[in-house]
Amino acid sequence: MLSVPRPPAMIPTFDDDEDAEVLRQLPSSIHRYAFEHFSYRDMNVALGSVLDFEDAVSGLYRGHGVIGASALLSWKPSLANIVLAHAAYFGHDDIFRFVHTTFSLSVRRELMELACRNGQLTVVEYLESQRCPVGCLDAAASNGHLDVLEFLKSRRPNEFVVSHAAMANAARNGHADVVAFLYECNVDCQAGAFTDAAANGHIDVVKFIMEHYHDTDLEKEALWQATRHGRLAVVHYLAVQYVRTNGFK
Repeated sequence: MLSVPRPPAMIPTFDDDEDAEVLRQLPSSIHRYAFEHFSYRDMNVALGSVLDFEDAVSGLYRGHGVIGASALLSWKPSLANIVLAHAAYFGHDDIFRFVHTTFSLSVRRELMELACRNGQLTVVEYLESQRCPVGCLDAAASNGHLDVLEFLKSRRPNEFVVSHAAMANAARNGHADVVAFLYECNVDCQAGAFTDAAANGHIDVVKFIMEHYHDTDLEKEALWQATRHGRLAVVHYLAVQYVRTNGFK
């Protein structure tokens, strides 16, 4: 479990009456145990808590921004860890900086993972400036966040780790620019990436893989998957490529 920070002596806020009025607008879910005892022990559970927290505080943040977060933490400082995680994932850069500096919370690899997963480049840049560990970038690649990948590759080349599974997910999800970038980074592209891209109709990805990872043994399977799922553009492209390579048989 993460430590609960001490509330700072001075933080920007409304006056007491305004605080009370704003906080009365929060839903009862703000009292959930998982929010006050937020943990990164299981990242899937942590992400679920962050998404639930969004439902609880989105109105507060939309109306009041940093001052709303400040009022929330004046009232319940035990929420500081999930406020920080939520700000990382949803890209509330001003709230993230405020909570990080005011409560002197450490920058953790999991915060970088949350920001990368959702493509929050401004938070990633701030975390990098604070020497936050990078960790695995598979989620950023899978979700198509090329700007995040390019930034961290340029700033932390020795910590840039992306697996072949991320390449497969990027191909499956149609992120042709990420597939091309990972190719330049010498990330392996396995068979499933090609057939999944064909099945999902991602013609740009199919073309790139054909040109750079060409394996004739996979063409028939990719053609079958594209045909099965009604991906006519991919079917036409693969059929033409097959005839060019093998002739009419």
